[in-house]
Amino acid sequence: MIKYQQVKHSPLILSIFVGSVKQRTGQSLVMVKFKAGDVIQQDKPFVHVLNLSERGKRCDHCFTASPKLQRCSRCKVKFYCSKACQAEDWSAGHKLGECLLYIADIDKFNGRLINLDTPRLLLRLSLILTKKPEQAFKSYATNLNDGSPRTFNSLMDHKENLEKDENRVTIYEEMCYLYGTLNCFFDPDQILSSFGKLLINGFTILDNTFSEIGYGIFIGASQFDHSCKPNCVPVFDGTTLRIRAMTDIDTEVEPILITYLDITQPTEKRREILSNKYYFDCECARCKEGPNIEPWFEEKLTNFIRLTSERRWKDADELGRELLPVFESYFQYHHPELTVHLMQLLQIRRNMGAKVYSLSDRITKDIKEKLYKSIMITHGSDHSLYKNEYFDLMKDLD
Repeated sequence: MIKYQQVKHSPLILSIFVGSVKQRTGQSLVMVKFKAGDVIQQDKPFVHVLNLSERGKRCDHCFTASPKLQRCSRCKVKFYCSKACQAEDWSAGHKLGECLLYIADIDKFNGRLINLDTPRLLLRLSLILTKKPEQAFKSYATNLNDGSPRTFNSLMDHKENLEKDENRVTIYEEMCYLYGTLNCFFDPDQILSSFGKLLINGFTILDNTFSEIGYGIFIGASQFDHSCKPNCVPVFDGTTLRIRAMTDIDTEVEPILITYLDITQPTEKRREILSNKYYFDCECARCKEGPNIEPWFEEKLTNFIRLTSERRWKDADELGRELLPVFESYFQYHHPELTVHLMQLLQIRRNMGAKVYSLSDRITKDIKEKLYKSIMITHGSDHSLYKNEYFDLMKDLD
Protein backbone atom coordinates (compact mmCIF):
# COMPACT_ATOMS: atom_id res chain seq x y z
CA MET A 1 0.00 0.00 0.00
CA ILE A 2 1.21 3.48 -0.83
CA LYS A 3 1.99 5.37 2.34
CA TYR A 4 1.23 9.00 1.68
CA GLN A 5 3.99 11.23 3.01
CA GLN A 6 3.23 14.76 4.12
CA VAL A 7 6.53 16.27 3.06
CA LYS A 8 7.50 19.87 2.46
CA HIS A 9 9.56 19.52 -0.69
CA SER A 10 11.11 21.81 -3.24
CA PRO A 11 11.80 20.47 -6.59
CA LEU A 12 14.87 22.12 -7.22
CA ILE A 13 20.30 14.55 -19.55
CA LEU A 14 19.12 14.09 -22.76
CA SER A 15 16.20 16.13 -24.04
CA ILE A 16 12.86 14.97 -25.38
CA PHE A 17 10.40 17.45 -26.88
CA VAL A 18 6.95 16.41 -27.98
CA GLY A 19 4.05 18.40 -29.36
CA SER A 20 3.38 20.62 -32.33
CA VAL A 21 6.39 22.79 -33.12
CA LYS A 22 6.36 25.97 -35.20
CA GLN A 23 9.06 28.55 -35.91
CA ARG A 24 8.34 32.25 -35.59
CA THR A 25 9.29 34.07 -38.77
CA GLY A 26 12.40 36.18 -38.33
CA GLN A 27 13.00 35.00 -34.75
CA SER A 28 14.98 32.24 -33.12
CA LEU A 29 12.24 31.50 -30.60
CA VAL A 30 10.75 28.03 -31.05
CA MET A 31 7.09 27.86 -30.04
CA VAL A 32 5.54 24.59 -29.03
CA LYS A 33 2.03 23.41 -28.26
CA PHE A 34 1.67 20.68 -25.66
CA LYS A 35 -1.25 18.54 -24.59
CA ALA A 36 -1.94 17.62 -20.96
CA GLY A 37 0.22 14.61 -20.17
CA ASP A 38 2.95 15.40 -22.71
CA VAL A 39 6.54 14.94 -21.59
CA ILE A 40 8.14 18.31 -22.26
CA GLN A 41 11.59 17.35 -21.03
CA GLN A 42 13.17 14.10 -19.87
CA ASP A 43 16.47 14.33 -17.99
CA LYS A 44 19.04 12.25 -16.19
CA PRO A 45 21.12 14.06 -13.56
CA PHE A 46 24.45 15.71 -14.33
CA VAL A 47 25.39 14.88 -10.75
CA HIS A 48 23.29 13.43 -7.93
CA VAL A 49 23.53 11.96 -4.44
CA LEU A 50 21.36 9.59 -2.44
CA ASN A 51 20.25 10.89 0.96
CA LEU A 52 22.03 9.41 3.94
CA SER A 53 18.67 8.22 5.31
CA GLU A 54 18.33 5.93 2.25
CA ARG A 55 21.82 4.42 2.40
CA GLY A 56 21.72 0.65 2.25
CA LYS A 57 18.04 0.73 1.22
CA ARG A 58 18.42 2.03 -2.33
CA CYS A 59 20.99 1.80 -5.08
CA ASP A 60 23.33 4.80 -4.92
CA HIS A 61 23.24 5.12 -8.70
CA CYS A 62 19.66 4.49 -9.91
CA PHE A 63 17.90 4.89 -6.52
CA THR A 64 16.02 1.59 -6.91
CA ALA A 65 14.90 0.21 -3.55
CA SER A 66 16.14 -3.34 -3.04
CA PRO A 67 16.83 -5.75 -0.15
CA LYS A 68 19.74 -7.23 -2.13
CA LEU A 69 22.30 -4.47 -2.51
CA GLN A 70 26.03 -4.96 -2.85
CA ARG A 71 28.58 -2.59 -1.26
CA CYS A 72 31.51 -1.05 -3.06
CA SER A 73 34.24 -3.53 -2.07
CA ARG A 74 36.79 -0.74 -1.51
CA CYS A 75 35.13 2.09 0.44
CA LYS A 76 32.12 0.05 1.63
CA VAL A 77 30.07 3.26 1.64
CA LYS A 78 28.08 3.05 -1.59
CA PHE A 79 25.54 0.36 -2.45
CA TYR A 80 24.42 -0.92 -5.84
CA CYS A 81 21.57 -3.03 -7.17
CA SER A 82 23.59 -4.44 -10.07
CA LYS A 83 27.04 -4.67 -11.61
CA ALA A 84 25.83 -2.34 -14.35
CA CYS A 85 24.91 0.40 -11.87
CA GLN A 86 28.21 -0.01 -10.05
CA ALA A 87 30.14 0.28 -13.32
CA GLU A 88 28.20 3.36 -14.40
CA ASP A 89 28.69 5.07 -11.04
CA TRP A 90 32.39 4.21 -11.05
CA SER A 91 32.78 5.81 -14.45
CA ALA A 92 30.59 8.81 -13.57
CA GLY A 93 32.62 9.89 -10.57
CA HIS A 94 33.46 7.27 -7.96
CA LYS A 95 36.78 6.48 -9.68
CA LEU A 96 37.82 10.15 -9.78
CA GLY A 97 39.00 10.02 -6.17
CA GLU A 98 35.65 9.84 -4.41
CA CYS A 99 36.17 6.22 -3.36
CA LEU A 100 39.65 6.90 -1.93
CA LEU A 101 38.48 10.06 -0.16
CA TYR A 102 35.66 8.12 1.48
CA ILE A 103 38.21 5.59 2.76
CA ALA A 104 40.43 8.39 4.10
CA ASP A 105 37.43 10.04 5.75
CA ILE A 106 36.55 6.82 7.56
CA ASP A 107 40.15 6.18 8.63
CA LYS A 108 40.88 9.73 9.83
CA PHE A 109 37.54 11.09 11.00
CA ASN A 110 35.28 8.07 11.48
CA GLY A 111 33.13 9.03 8.50
CA ARG A 112 32.54 12.75 9.02
CA LEU A 113 32.17 13.55 5.30
CA ILE A 114 30.29 10.46 4.22
CA ASN A 115 27.47 11.21 6.66
CA LEU A 116 26.71 14.65 5.19
CA ASP A 117 24.59 14.91 2.04
CA THR A 118 25.54 18.32 0.61
CA PRO A 119 29.33 17.97 1.10
CA ARG A 120 29.20 14.55 -0.61
CA LEU A 121 27.35 16.00 -3.59
CA LEU A 122 29.61 19.03 -3.90
CA LEU A 123 32.67 16.79 -3.57
CA ARG A 124 31.61 14.64 -6.52
CA LEU A 125 30.74 17.71 -8.59
CA SER A 126 34.11 19.32 -7.80
CA LEU A 127 35.98 16.12 -8.72
CA ILE A 128 34.15 15.97 -12.07
CA LEU A 129 34.88 19.61 -12.88
CA THR A 130 38.54 19.26 -11.83
CA LYS A 131 39.38 15.93 -13.44
CA LYS A 132 36.96 15.94 -16.37
CA PRO A 133 36.65 19.68 -17.12
CA GLU A 134 35.24 19.03 -20.58
CA GLN A 135 32.00 17.92 -18.93
CA ALA A 136 31.26 21.52 -17.95
CA PHE A 137 31.17 22.55 -21.63
CA LYS A 138 29.23 19.57 -22.94
CA SER A 139 25.65 20.18 -24.12
CA TYR A 140 23.17 18.02 -22.20
CA ALA A 141 19.95 19.66 -23.32
CA THR A 142 18.44 22.41 -25.45
CA ASN A 143 16.86 25.66 -24.32
CA LEU A 144 13.21 25.46 -25.27
CA ASN A 145 12.93 29.20 -25.81
CA ASP A 146 15.75 29.74 -28.31
CA GLY A 147 17.22 26.34 -29.23
CA SER A 148 20.63 27.10 -27.68
CA PRO A 149 22.59 24.33 -25.92
CA ARG A 150 22.47 24.00 -22.15
CA THR A 151 25.70 23.19 -20.36
CA PHE A 152 26.78 23.12 -16.73
CA ASN A 153 28.74 26.32 -17.33
CA SER A 154 25.59 28.06 -18.59
CA LEU A 155 23.80 27.60 -15.25
CA MET A 156 23.38 30.63 -12.99
CA ASP A 157 25.19 30.54 -9.64
CA HIS A 158 23.94 33.81 -8.05
CA LYS A 159 27.36 34.29 -6.48
CA GLU A 160 26.65 37.94 -5.70
CA ASN A 161 23.63 36.90 -3.61
CA LEU A 162 25.39 33.90 -2.12
CA GLU A 163 28.27 36.03 -0.84
CA LYS A 164 25.78 38.21 1.07
CA ASP A 165 24.06 35.18 2.65
CA GLU A 166 25.86 34.67 5.96
CA ASN A 167 24.36 31.25 6.62
CA ARG A 168 25.32 29.86 3.23
CA VAL A 169 28.79 31.44 3.36
CA THR A 170 29.34 29.65 6.66
CA ILE A 171 28.30 26.33 5.12
CA TYR A 172 30.60 26.97 2.15
CA GLU A 173 33.56 27.72 4.44
CA GLU A 174 32.90 24.60 6.51
CA MET A 175 32.86 22.45 3.35
CA CYS A 176 36.14 23.96 2.13
CA TYR A 177 37.69 23.20 5.52
CA LEU A 178 36.29 19.66 5.43
CA TYR A 179 37.84 18.97 2.03
CA GLY A 180 41.13 20.48 3.18
CA THR A 181 41.38 18.07 6.12
CA LEU A 182 41.38 15.29 3.51
CA ASN A 183 44.17 17.02 1.57
CA CYS A 184 41.68 17.76 -1.17
CA PHE A 185 42.17 21.38 -2.23
CA PHE A 186 39.84 22.71 -4.92
CA ASP A 187 39.74 26.22 -6.34
CA PRO A 188 37.68 28.11 -3.69
CA ASP A 189 36.02 30.26 -6.35
CA GLN A 190 34.98 27.15 -8.27
CA ILE A 191 33.54 25.57 -5.12
CA LEU A 192 31.53 28.71 -4.36
CA SER A 193 30.17 28.86 -7.92
CA SER A 194 29.34 25.14 -7.89
CA PHE A 195 27.64 25.48 -4.51
CA GLY A 196 25.50 28.29 -5.91
CA LYS A 197 24.57 26.22 -8.96
CA LEU A 198 23.57 23.31 -6.73
CA LEU A 199 21.34 25.55 -4.64
CA ILE A 200 19.69 27.40 -7.51
CA ASN A 201 19.44 24.67 -10.15
CA GLY A 202 19.11 21.54 -8.03
CA PHE A 203 16.05 19.34 -7.65
CA THR A 204 15.07 17.36 -4.59
CA ILE A 205 14.54 13.83 -5.92
CA LEU A 206 11.30 12.30 -4.63
CA ASP A 207 9.91 8.79 -4.57
CA ASN A 208 6.34 7.93 -5.56
CA THR A 209 4.98 9.07 -2.19
CA PHE A 210 6.85 12.41 -2.20
CA SER A 211 9.48 11.32 0.31
CA GLU A 212 12.82 13.02 -0.30
CA ILE A 213 15.41 10.43 -1.33
CA GLY A 214 18.15 12.48 -2.96
CA TYR A 215 19.25 15.61 -4.73
CA GLY A 216 20.70 16.38 -8.14
CA ILE A 217 21.30 18.86 -10.92
CA PHE A 218 19.19 18.32 -14.03
CA ILE A 219 20.56 20.65 -16.67
CA GLY A 220 17.61 20.52 -19.04
CA ALA A 221 14.85 20.82 -16.45
CA SER A 222 16.56 23.67 -14.61
CA GLN A 223 15.70 26.07 -17.44
CA PHE A 224 12.06 26.39 -16.37
CA ASP A 225 10.85 29.27 -14.21
CA HIS A 226 8.75 29.06 -11.08
CA SER A 227 5.08 29.76 -10.49
CA CYS A 228 2.90 28.93 -7.49
CA LYS A 229 0.30 28.09 -10.13
CA PRO A 230 2.38 25.89 -12.46
CA ASN A 231 1.21 24.40 -15.72
CA CYS A 232 3.84 21.63 -15.54
CA VAL A 233 5.20 19.40 -12.79
CA PRO A 234 8.53 17.58 -12.31
CA VAL A 235 7.83 13.85 -11.88
CA PHE A 236 10.56 11.44 -10.82
CA ASP A 237 10.92 7.77 -11.63
CA GLY A 238 14.08 6.78 -9.83
CA THR A 239 16.69 9.26 -11.05
CA THR A 240 14.82 10.01 -14.28
CA LEU A 241 13.08 13.38 -14.21
CA ARG A 242 10.22 14.17 -16.55
CA ILE A 243 8.64 17.60 -16.85
CA ARG A 244 5.01 16.79 -17.69
CA ALA A 245 2.31 19.18 -18.87
CA MET A 246 -0.63 19.25 -16.46
CA THR A 247 -2.87 21.09 -18.92
CA ASP A 248 -2.84 22.06 -22.60
CA ILE A 249 -0.15 24.69 -23.18
CA ASP A 250 0.55 27.01 -26.10
CA THR A 251 3.98 28.48 -25.40
CA GLU A 252 3.23 31.36 -27.75
CA VAL A 253 0.66 32.44 -25.15
CA GLU A 254 2.20 31.27 -21.86
CA PRO A 255 5.61 29.94 -20.77
CA ILE A 256 6.39 26.54 -19.31
CA LEU A 257 6.20 26.98 -15.52
CA ILE A 258 7.03 24.56 -12.72
CA THR A 259 7.07 25.04 -8.95
CA TYR A 260 10.15 25.07 -6.75
CA LEU A 261 8.31 24.33 -3.50
CA ASP A 262 5.20 22.93 -1.83
CA ILE A 263 2.46 25.20 -3.17
CA THR A 264 -0.02 24.18 -0.46
CA GLN A 265 1.84 26.46 1.95
CA PRO A 266 0.43 29.95 2.69
CA THR A 267 1.42 32.78 0.35
CA GLU A 268 3.63 34.52 2.93
CA LYS A 269 5.55 31.30 3.62
CA ARG A 270 6.02 30.53 -0.08
CA ARG A 271 7.32 34.01 -0.84
CA GLU A 272 9.69 33.88 2.13
CA ILE A 273 11.18 30.55 0.99
CA LEU A 274 11.58 31.72 -2.61
CA SER A 275 13.25 34.96 -1.53
CA ASN A 276 15.64 33.29 0.93
CA LYS A 277 16.51 30.24 -1.15
CA TYR A 278 16.26 31.40 -4.77
CA TYR A 279 16.75 35.16 -4.36
CA PHE A 280 13.62 36.44 -6.10
CA ASP A 281 10.24 37.84 -5.10
CA CYS A 282 7.40 35.80 -6.55
CA GLU A 283 4.78 37.88 -8.36
CA CYS A 284 2.75 35.01 -9.83
CA ALA A 285 -1.04 35.10 -10.09
CA ARG A 286 -1.52 32.90 -7.03
CA CYS A 287 0.72 35.08 -4.86
CA LYS A 288 -1.12 38.21 -6.01
CA GLU A 289 -4.70 36.95 -6.15
CA GLY A 290 -4.84 33.62 -4.33
CA PRO A 291 -6.42 31.33 -3.56
CA ASN A 292 -4.64 29.88 -0.57
CA ILE A 293 -5.52 26.35 0.38
CA GLU A 294 -8.14 25.97 3.11
CA PRO A 295 -6.54 26.74 6.52
CA TRP A 296 -7.75 23.48 8.00
CA PHE A 297 -6.30 21.38 5.15
CA GLU A 298 -2.93 20.53 6.72
CA GLU A 299 -4.48 19.44 10.01
CA LYS A 300 -7.02 17.21 8.29
CA LEU A 301 -4.38 15.77 5.97
CA THR A 302 -2.30 14.89 9.02
CA ASN A 303 -5.34 13.20 10.56
CA PHE A 304 -5.93 11.31 7.31
CA ILE A 305 -2.36 9.98 7.36
CA ARG A 306 -2.79 8.96 11.00
CA LEU A 307 -6.06 7.13 10.30
CA THR A 308 -4.49 5.13 7.47
CA SER A 309 -1.49 4.19 9.62
CA GLU A 310 -3.92 3.03 12.34
CA ARG A 311 -5.84 1.02 9.70
CA ARG A 312 -9.11 2.77 10.53
CA TRP A 313 -10.34 2.33 6.99
CA LYS A 314 -13.90 3.62 7.29
CA ASP A 315 -12.83 6.85 9.01
CA ALA A 316 -9.92 7.30 6.60
CA ASP A 317 -12.25 6.78 3.63
CA GLU A 318 -14.66 9.46 4.82
CA LEU A 319 -11.94 12.00 5.59
CA GLY A 320 -10.02 11.22 2.40
CA ARG A 321 -13.09 11.84 0.27
CA GLU A 322 -13.72 15.08 2.17
CA LEU A 323 -10.20 16.23 1.24
CA LEU A 324 -10.55 15.28 -2.44
CA PRO A 325 -12.45 18.38 -3.65
CA VAL A 326 -9.90 20.58 -1.86
CA PHE A 327 -7.09 18.90 -3.84
CA GLU A 328 -9.08 19.27 -7.06
CA SER A 329 -10.00 22.91 -6.46
CA TYR A 330 -6.58 24.08 -5.32
CA PHE A 331 -4.43 22.37 -7.93
CA GLN A 332 -6.99 23.26 -10.67
CA TYR A 333 -4.97 21.30 -13.22
CA HIS A 334 -3.92 17.69 -12.72
CA HIS A 335 -1.15 17.08 -10.18
CA PRO A 336 0.86 14.05 -8.92
CA GLU A 337 -0.32 14.69 -5.35
CA LEU A 338 -3.92 14.42 -6.52
CA THR A 339 -3.08 11.17 -8.34
CA VAL A 340 -1.50 9.64 -5.24
CA HIS A 341 -4.42 10.75 -3.07
CA LEU A 342 -6.90 9.08 -5.46
CA MET A 343 -4.76 5.94 -5.46
CA GLN A 344 -4.72 5.83 -1.71
CA LEU A 345 -8.52 6.23 -1.60
CA LEU A 346 -8.82 3.14 -3.79
CA GLN A 347 -6.39 1.24 -1.59
CA ILE A 348 -8.43 2.15 1.46
CA ARG A 349 -11.63 0.98 -0.19
CA ARG A 350 -9.96 -2.29 -1.16
CA ASN A 351 -9.10 -2.77 2.51
CA MET A 352 -12.75 -2.18 3.40
CA GLY A 353 -13.72 -5.40 1.60
CA ALA A 354 -15.11 -6.79 -1.65
CA LYS A 355 -18.56 -5.32 -1.10
CA VAL A 356 -17.12 -1.81 -1.32
CA TYR A 357 -14.19 -2.50 -3.65
CA SER A 358 -16.24 -3.20 -6.75
CA LEU A 359 -17.20 -1.33 -9.89
CA SER A 360 -20.79 -1.84 -8.86
CA ASP A 361 -20.08 0.58 -6.02
CA ARG A 362 -20.70 4.10 -7.35
CA ILE A 363 -18.07 5.79 -5.17
CA THR A 364 -15.36 3.26 -6.01
CA LYS A 365 -16.15 3.46 -9.72
CA ASP A 366 -16.01 7.25 -9.65
CA ILE A 367 -12.62 7.25 -7.88
CA LYS A 368 -11.30 4.66 -10.32
CA GLU A 369 -12.30 6.76 -13.33
CA LYS A 370 -10.77 9.91 -11.86
CA LEU A 371 -7.57 8.03 -11.03
CA TYR A 372 -7.14 6.66 -14.55
CA LYS A 373 -7.56 10.10 -16.12
CA SER A 374 -5.20 11.66 -13.58
CA ILE A 375 -2.40 9.09 -13.65
CA MET A 376 -2.23 9.06 -17.44
CA ILE A 377 -1.52 12.80 -17.34
CA THR A 378 0.70 13.03 -14.25
CA HIS A 379 2.74 9.85 -14.68
CA GLY A 380 1.86 7.96 -17.87
CA SER A 381 1.73 4.24 -18.54
CA ASP A 382 5.53 3.90 -18.64
CA HIS A 383 6.01 5.10 -15.04
CA SER A 384 6.73 2.58 -12.27
CA LEU A 385 3.74 3.86 -10.27
CA TYR A 386 1.42 2.86 -13.11
CA LYS A 387 3.15 -0.45 -13.82
CA ASN A 388 3.25 -1.56 -10.19
CA GLU A 389 0.86 0.03 -7.67
CA TYR A 390 -1.82 1.10 -10.16
CA PHE A 391 -1.79 -2.21 -12.00
CA ASP A 392 -2.01 -4.07 -8.68
CA LEU A 393 -5.10 -2.07 -7.73
CA MET A 394 -6.81 -2.67 -11.05
CA LYS A 395 -6.35 -6.44 -11.09
CA ASP A 396 -8.41 -6.75 -7.90
CA LEU A 397 -11.18 -4.45 -9.14
CA ASP A 398 -14.13 -5.98 -10.99
